[in-house]
Amino acid sequence: MRRAWHAVTRSADVADLPVAVRLCGIDLVLWRPDAGSIAAAPDRCPHREAPLSDGTIADGLLRCPYHGWSFDGRGRCARIPSSGSEAAIPPKAHLSTVRVQERYGLVWVALGGEGDPPPLPDVAEDHDPAFRRIVEPLQQWRVAATRMVDNFLDVAHFPYVHVGTFGADADPVVAPVTLEPLGDFFGWRYEVRAGNTGAAKVASGQDAPVVERSMTTGFS
Repeated sequence: MRRAWHAVTRSADVADLPVAVRLCGIDLVLWRPDAGSIAAAPDRCPHREAPLSDGTIADGLLRCPYHGWSFDGRGRCARIPSSGSEAAIPPKAHLSTVRVQERYGLVWVALGGEGDPPPLPDVAEDHDPAFRRIVEPLQQWRVAATRMVDNFLDVAHFPYVHVGTFGADADPVVAPVTLEPLGDFFGWRYEVRAGNTGAAKVASGQDAPVVERSMTTGFS
């Protein structure tokens, strides 16, 4: 598990401030040394173990909120304000960074282990202009896994729970479910008629004309 890549947050969620995440019981901090890169390290300052995720970014450096110790994207301590600009940086002042990369709109972290982590799978559709990638925000559901699965499979709640968005004009009668070939697997398919109208347009900030749409979903 530690050697594998894990998606920990969306790329869009790591911007001008450090971000705290937890992976395999380990608290990590993510930050951007510059606009085109990202770094990850244990979420504690080597000085007094203050959480670095409570700090700030200044001149591309992650700055600890306790004494202002500042770290670059490789974890190297570049500044200890209380020691003055000419003081030597002790070796134990540096952070041990972990592997991190961005792909598919997500931030991926590999904690380490023997050997390099396996490469991330290549999703060909991500490079195909015919497809649109939608990266949903992280949600924590304090429910049983069976209840979560039930929610995803249940279309009867659309007109009521999602009335402010796509469920505004959804038909409350659940359409028949068919079993049929779906690409390279056999699964079930259903269709839902929905459209944003009236208050739903206002709630979602939409100015475009309302378009009724058909959603077809299949599961193996």
